[in-house]
Amino acid sequence: MSTQSLLTVLSFLAFFAVCECRKTNVTIVNDLGTDLTFHCKSKDNDLGSHFLSPNFAWYFDFERNVFDTTLFFCKFIWGNEEHWFDVVNQKQDHCGKFSFLCIYKIRVGGPCLLDELTRKNYQCYPWNPRKLNSKRGI
Repeated sequence: MSTQSLLTVLSFLAFFAVCECRKTNVTIVNDLGTDLTFHCKSKDNDLGSHFLSPNFAWYFDFERNVFDTTLFFCKFIWGNEEHWFDVVNQKQDHCGKFSFLCIYKIRVGGPCLLDELTRKNYQCYPWNPRKLNSKRGI
């Protein structure tokens, strides 16, 4: 590799290392009409348990990794219901790969993600299958 190519690659990596362009904000909004308890974590970061009254929100920020492997999953509990969902999965990009602002409304049928471009429409997703959750130990 030539010196010029090496400098270009190193410059790109240095820019990516300090750039805010890798930071993503995830917001969870309780749209259930009842109290919500949830616990979010990744392989390396346990964000703890949280409680939200109806229409209240909680958020966290993270930096996407360059290998596209960032994964945050949450366990949501209300009434007699208990469900899981990957709020960040860089491999799927409903939040994480190209998104910088991910606002989820938690609803009975599953979480609904605000369209980052239009800021109007929500795309709703089904809850994770229980089989996947038992593999993760949550």
